[in-house]
Amino acid sequence: MIGLLIAAGVASTPPANPASMKTILSCQLESGSQVQLQSQADPVQDGDRFYLTLNGKMDDALVDIPGANYVGKLVLSKCVDHVLIFAISYGAPYFKGRVLRSPAETTSLQNIDFSEKSLPTLIYLNKWETKLVIPNIGYEVTSKYLVYRTRAGKGQDESATPTDSLPSSHRHRVIKIAP
Repeated sequence: MIGLLIAAGVASTPPANPASMKTILSCQLESGSQVQLQSQADPVQDGDRFYLTLNGKMDDALVDIPGANYVGKLVLSKCVDHVLIFAISYGAPYFKGRVLRSPAETTSLQNIDFSEKSLPTLIYLNKWETKLVIPNIGYEVTSKYLVYRTRAGKGQDESATPTDSLPSSHRHRVIKIAP
C-alpha cells in the first residue's frame, strides 16, 4: 500500500472551496493507484494552488517545505510511463515541481521534489530508482546537468548531483520529457 504523500505531522492546506477544484491530469501509477493533479485559483495572489489526490486523500502538491503554500502558473504536467511529473512557475527565475512514481515491484511511493531555473528533460527509471535530469542553466555550479535521484526504501538524495554527462542508461528506461 502506498503511504501518504506528505510527511507525518505536516498538515496540508485544505482547498478554500473544494467545489471550485479543477482536475488537470490523472495518472495511473505502476502499482495501479490513480493520482490526480488538481488546481484552484488563489483568491489573493495571481496564480493557482495545486493539490494531489491519491487513494482518496488530498494533500498539497508541493510539500518539500512544510507550511509553504506555493502559488504559481502550471508550466509542465505529464503522465509518462506511469509517472506523474509537473512543475509550476512561482517566481522568476525558478520552476518548482515534483515527480511521483510507484513501481509495481516495490509498491512504495518514489518522490522527487525539484526547484531549478529550467525544466526537466529526461527521466531514468528502473524498478528501484528514479533519476530526473535538468539542464543547468543557472550555473550555481559549473556543470551541464543536475541529476535528482530517489531510491526505493531510501528516499530522495539530499541534493541534486551536478555532472557534465548524462547518467548511464544501463538497466534504465530513459524517457524524454517534451515540454
